[in-house]
Amino acid sequence: MNSYDAIRYPTAPKDQSHPDRLASVAMVYGLSPAPVGRCRVLELGASDGNNIIPMAYGLPDSEFTGIDMAAAPVAEGQARIAALGLRNVRLLAMDIMDLAPSFGEFDYIVAHGIYSWVPTAVRDRILAVCRANLAPGGIAYVSYNAYPGCHLRRMVREMMLYHIAAIADPVERIQQACSLASLMAEAQPEEGLRREFEVVLERTPSVIYHDDIADVNHPVYFHQFAAHAREHGLQFLAEATLVAADAHLPESVRKILKPLESDPIRREQYLDFAKLRRFRQTLLCHQEATVLRPVCHERVRALYASSMAQPGPEEPGGAVEFRGEKGAAAKTVHPLAKAALTVLGRAWPRRLAFPALLAEARRASAGAATAEQDASALSEILWHTCQAGLVELHAHPGCFAAAPGPRPVASAVARLDLRTGAITATLAHGVVEVEDAVSRRLVEMLDGTRDRATLAVELDVPLAALEATLTRLARLPLLIA
Repeated sequence: MNSYDAIRYPTAPKDQSHPDRLASVAMVYGLSPAPVGRCRVLELGASDGNNIIPMAYGLPDSEFTGIDMAAAPVAEGQARIAALGLRNVRLLAMDIMDLAPSFGEFDYIVAHGIYSWVPTAVRDRILAVCRANLAPGGIAYVSYNAYPGCHLRRMVREMMLYHIAAIADPVERIQQACSLASLMAEAQPEEGLRREFEVVLERTPSVIYHDDIADVNHPVYFHQFAAHAREHGLQFLAEATLVAADAHLPESVRKILKPLESDPIRREQYLDFAKLRRFRQTLLCHQEATVLRPVCHERVRALYASSMAQPGPEEPGGAVEFRGEKGAAAKTVHPLAKAALTVLGRAWPRRLAFPALLAEARRASAGAATAEQDASALSEILWHTCQAGLVELHAHPGCFAAAPGPRPVASAVARLDLRTGAITATLAHGVVEVEDAVSRRLVEMLDGTRDRATLAVELDVPLAALEATLTRLARLPLLIA
């Protein structure tokens, strides 16, 4: 039996692996990836399909294939696909080593959480598939554990492996690994080292089993991964985020690293040194592709923008600070910037095409610049706020409703998931926990057959409370109409 059949690994949607993310990153680097709304996606190590099934639901004109050696998770995913009635996604129980060029061509290939946890021959095969089965303009996503940050994690792993070397039973191995981690955490006088052991104890038992005490856990330096990719005719494109990697580094460090912009491999490696990075999500493309560096902010004109950032009070001098998720913030006095961020915040979760955002921001700011001057300014504003983590850029407009319709409809994925649990995928490919039972019951009922009056009666809630809950569900976003 495959170890992932015996002890199940928790899976979830990975927004950074969605074709929309891969395409948007590729486009700002001057590539022309396949349209997100009509593309072919392959996921290696897809498990139960928790990542690609929501993608397939949200992109019905695209085709998705997932493979995994563990038969039990695949069977669960196949049952979920059948329950949702999806015809554009398939899950197959098969070995990556059996994949050949004849398996088909894909616009996007995703390999999340595999590369560092498989033997050398399989790592080679992953990149060989990314070369042989990737369309000429395709993008591959590969995540892996990275040095130098993983040196500390590897130290903890080696201690635990020594402690459990004579233990065969998986459950006892996990228990004893945790016992040692707890003991070592108590023994450490230095907070940083103590925290390294405490992090192990915060993980679920299955994650400890498959990650920390797995037979294989092979971190690499970024430059080693880039060299391995080159051996297979692939080149580094970017990380699977447009947030600037040096955003939180001291200005003195950023100045020293700036001359390395002409050598992206060395620059990324030194950034890893500076940040002690321990995990990477790297995008690759064919060696023959022409990647345009540095990024020209004018390329964002072809994309959509979204932001949930909200403005603070206007300060003396006209400055306004906008705050978003995970501590992202930016302060500006620029009238067009203030107008654009305010428009995006009010429009959330809608993704606004550049021309529409430009028109609304110009109306709100009422400046004297020409349309072209404002367009150039807005593209620069969006690029810098995206690098700050305040704005997201998209290649696809999304498939969700910004507000509930007369007979609201929730995502079928959410309706299925919330029958038995509290966690589901959003229509933006995020993960959300719907904690209260009334909201979960409401989501199940949102199949388009009920108006608000009927929903309020069946739920026995006031119309005002129902409307507030529907609005919250739309902003997550979980509604399609």
